[in-house]
Amino acid sequence: MMKMKKIIKPLMILMPVFVLQGCGSFNVDEYLPDKKVEYKKSKQVGNDLELPPDLTNARVGSELHVPTASGASGVATYSQFLGEKSITGRRAAGNIGVLPQIDNITLKREGKERWLVIQNSPQEVWPNVVSFWQDNGILLLEQDPTVGVMKTGWLENRADIDSDIVTDSIRRLFDGLYSAATRDQYRVRLEEGDEPGSTEVYLTHYGMQEEIKVDSA
Repeated sequence: MMKMKKIIKPLMILMPVFVLQGCGSFNVDEYLPDKKVEYKKSKQVGNDLELPPDLTNARVGSELHVPTASGASGVATYSQFLGEKSITGRRAAGNIGVLPQIDNITLKREGKERWLVIQNSPQEVWPNVVSFWQDNGILLLEQDPTVGVMKTGWLENRADIDSDIVTDSIRRLFDGLYSAATRDQYRVRLEEGDEPGSTEVYLTHYGMQEEIKVDSA
């Protein structure tokens, strides 16, 4: 039996990603390195991948010509490329300041309530929020731009599945055999800001957890 618990969170750290995905250059991995939460995604099927004509006859060898992380071109193995890229990524992450200021976005608070003020109109912010969900494979059950509200479907939190050698081995082959006991749903609301041309963004989180009841009879 799934029992729903409504947890209101007017703002989450993900919200800057919604807007900056389309309003500027923003590296999600730099600001959100923690990938523990794994959702079972459902994506709409697009067009099949087609190779350009000049690549169909390309010969694949044991070595790949890949750009190194430093920007120079050369011949390198895939493992060497990943190793150098990982080192560069760690250096870049170390240069990120604590609570960095983000252009055109301000965090507002009043009591326990928090929201974002973005220096863009709702017409500009709305499609970026929609794209964020779609790019992450999350389908929207509701989209109503006339009132500025959208809501996701229930997302299975796969991070809640216990991890052990047996479970991990089976999940690699038959991941559908295991189901998490928790579900998450998100509702985003956009409002006109006090300043002309600005938007206020609010996020509400709903949590649902499965509870097993034993019949005493």
